[in-house]
Amino acid sequence: MKHNPYFPRGLAYEREEMENLINRFFTFANGLYTMYAAKSNMKDGRKSPQITPSVIFHSLILMVLFKKRSLLKLDQFMRLDAAKRFLGRSKPQAVAVSDTTIARSLSTYFLTPLRRYLKSVYIRAIHNGKCKIDICGRKLKAACVDGSMFGGFYGCVLQSLGEANLLLDIETTTGKGKELPTTRTMLERVFHDYGDGFVGLFLLDALYKDKKTINLILSHQSHVLIKTQETRLCIIKDADGLFTHWEDDPGVEHMEGLDVNRMCQYELWSCGSFQHTGVDKTMKVAHVKEDYIKEDRHEDFWVLCTDESLSGLQLRELGHTRWRIENNGFKQFDEQTNCDHVYTHDAHTFVALMLMLFIGWNLLLLFSLEDVRKGYEYVKWTLDFLSGLLLMWFYIEYHALS
Repeated sequence: MKHNPYFPRGLAYEREEMENLINRFFTFANGLYTMYAAKSNMKDGRKSPQITPSVIFHSLILMVLFKKRSLLKLDQFMRLDAAKRFLGRSKPQAVAVSDTTIARSLSTYFLTPLRRYLKSVYIRAIHNGKCKIDICGRKLKAACVDGSMFGGFYGCVLQSLGEANLLLDIETTTGKGKELPTTRTMLERVFHDYGDGFVGLFLLDALYKDKKTINLILSHQSHVLIKTQETRLCIIKDADGLFTHWEDDPGVEHMEGLDVNRMCQYELWSCGSFQHTGVDKTMKVAHVKEDYIKEDRHEDFWVLCTDESLSGLQLRELGHTRWRIENNGFKQFDEQTNCDHVYTHDAHTFVALMLMLFIGWNLLLLFSLEDVRKGYEYVKWTLDFLSGLLLMWFYIEYHALS
């Protein structure tokens, strides 16, 4: 294979040794997840644009796919002959898909088709068994809601959990600690779009312990689980008083064990039928204490849950699972897209950009779970390595035609 300066180092595979991954990705995305049909529905507010909204959409999918991490890098990439040929814009007079063009489009981009496609991807992923978590032998449809800083904006994000941890929606807010009204606005929209009970359980942190948020989720036929270290709550004081004398109450579940995956010893107490102030449904409460073997660390936390059928062990595991939105959401997403970078100071542009990056991210995650190495010994690939392979095959397919 002729050397190409754009090929990532260390990925010099012979052409016949592997299938064409870039073609496989687009067959996967356009076939199973109907990306080609979705992009034709994309619209913005510009009149007779030379670069259509569908091209903007496709370009930003490539930005995530090839880990370009900024609109400037995407601009430079989209000026290459291979990128123009891919988008069918190989004529010399064709206008480049520049960073300024992308910004103008995003400032008036219609958000509804983007959210509609994110829903479509999620529903198909559910049908393919990618969006359920196994918690101590029980499979659940669960989601996390949390806030994070993205460049110049603070946003509340909804993430579904499973084999693929998909990012589904975002709403901007004024800053950390002020997410509650924004979160409720996002949840109302999501329940309207996805339907009541589209997930069985929402995993939240202590910020979302307020009665309005909990009752909102309960009214839409989903349960709430809250992990907290706050001991001043009345419900926790009631539970703590009972757990202190747990030997005298047969209704208290007590357990000790060793978690070999996290390398910690734990002890937990749990019991149901506790009332949280202002909440329409009683809750099960678990108190968890952990001592980590290989490090000088001790964890002491509480879990409150409206689904009282869950065991204490399952509540402990779900309390840890809530961190997926940090570790398998924000951190990995930032590594792929550089979302901490200030892309824009316009709120609408920011939301449109993030929704498109969510789409590219979700498709890449789902593709990474496919057996992309048919006939080869299984090796777990990082997303960084997979992005490098996809970029290499993109140039093999389109640069070779030069």
